[in-house]
This record gives sequence, structure tokens and C-alpha cells, in this order.
Amino acid sequence: MESSILKKIFIAIFLILLTSTIFAQNYFIKSEIKNGELKLYFDSDIDAVKYFVIPIEDGYTKFVYDIYGAVLPSGKGISHHSYKDVKSFRIAQNSKDRVRVVIISKLKSLGKHNYRNNILTIPLNGKDSANLKNSNSNRSLKVKEPSSRLSSI
Repeated sequence: MESSILKKIFIAIFLILLTSTIFAQNYFIKSEIKNGELKLYFDSDIDAVKYFVIPIEDGYTKFVYDIYGAVLPSGKGISHHSYKDVKSFRIAQNSKDRVRVVIISKLKSLGKHNYRNNILTIPLNGKDSANLKNSNSNRSLKVKEPSSRLSSI
């Protein structure tokens, strides 16, 4: 009888560990603006970041960052931030495994973003991020022409 109970407990623990590994996601935790940079924090390492730029009317530019392997929990956002020359900050779940960040700014270039471990750093002042050494910014892809399938947020 006792071995039957132990067997059931072992199976239950195994199933819990298996499902938590299979369905593990990289959740967005928080954001902050510090020293002219927007920092986005996730609960595990960032897989990849792709970005592109779209000039829009009235002299503004839309900077779009797609964070792969990420999930946006309900109620989390970045629209509360403000920064000089930035009209808006937005974040949304773009697909089941991709979070999209959109920054609309008067600047034509924000500088090079980078990500290291679980933090994505996006400069807001037109200068490259201070943490470019030992980062994964070289693995990021810049897309010159956005696909017509891309949705706006």
C-alpha cells in the first residue's frame, strides 16, 4: 500500500515538472527608464530581438522591437512612461511567443539596443546603449522593409 502511494506521488511530481518545462514562458516583469534608457525585464533570458523603423506622418518615427519567446502578462504595460522627444510607449502580445514594443519619437534614430540575459535595453536619447560590451545586440536583426502582415499597436 505504501509503495503505491509513493509511486503516485512520484508520478505526480514528474508530471508537474514535465508540464512546467514544456509550457515554460519568458514573462515580462517590469520596465524602467534610467539614464536615458528604457530597460525591460523578463523572468528568463531573452531568445532574440528583431527591430525595424517606420517613418510616420508629422515628423515622427515608429521604432518596433519584437522580443521572441516572451509573454506579456495581463495588466502589464509601459504606456505610463514618458521621456523627452517620445510621444508614446506601447507593448503588446504580437503572437503566442512574441511581445512587440513600439516607441514613437521625434528622433530619427534611438541608437543601438542590446539585450543581455533577461534585460532588453533601448536607448531613448539617440546614443548607443552604454552596455553594448558583452551583449547580444549583434544577434538582433534589423528589418528594413516591414512585412504587410505586421499589425500596429
